[in-house]
Amino acid sequence: MMRSTSLVLRLAALAVFPAAALLVASTAAAQVRDFPTKPIELVVPFQPGGGTDALARAFADATRKHMPQSMIIVNKPGATGVIGWQDVMNARPDGYRLAVITVEMTTLSHMGLAKFTYEDMTPIARLNADPAAITVRADAPWNTAEEFLAAAKKGNGKISVGNAGNGSIWHLAASAL
Repeated sequence: MMRSTSLVLRLAALAVFPAAALLVASTAAAQVRDFPTKPIELVVPFQPGGGTDALARAFADATRKHMPQSMIIVNKPGATGVIGWQDVMNARPDGYRLAVITVEMTTLSHMGLAKFTYEDMTPIARLNADPAAITVRADAPWNTAEEFLAAAKKGNGKISVGNAGNGSIWHLAASAL
C-alpha cells in the first residue's frame, strides 16, 4: 500500500498531542497537490464520549488550522474496535477515511476476534500514549497494589474489576493479575 507523502507530512505535523493511539490511514498515491478536496472521515471504533473519541475530536479540531477541508469524526463501535477498523480497511485507499487505532489491534487476531492484524494498516502519526493505573475508592481498605492483590486472591467475591471489554489491553492486564 503506497502512502501520499504530502498527506503523511501534513498529518504528522499535527500530531502534537502528548500521550497510545495511532492515526492510521488507508491511502494511495492520490493527487497530492489538491488533497484533500473533500472532508476526511476519521473513524473512531468506540462509542462517543470515551478517551479515544475525545482525542480524535481534539485532533480533528486542530487540523482545521492546517487543512483546507474539515475532518469529520465517525464513531463505529463494536467488537472491541473490529467493526470500525474493518470499515476503514474496506474503504477505498484514497486517504479520505482514516482510523484511530489503539493497542487492542495487536491482540484481537490472536484472540480469534479479528481476521486482520496491525500489519494491515499503516501508521502515519502517533497522537498519544496513555498511562495506566490500578485505582480504588479513596475509602477502600487497600493502600498498595500488593494489599489489593492479596485481598483478591482470598476469593471472597467482594472484588470487582472494570475494563474496556473482552480483548482490551486492560482486560488482559486484569486477567494477568
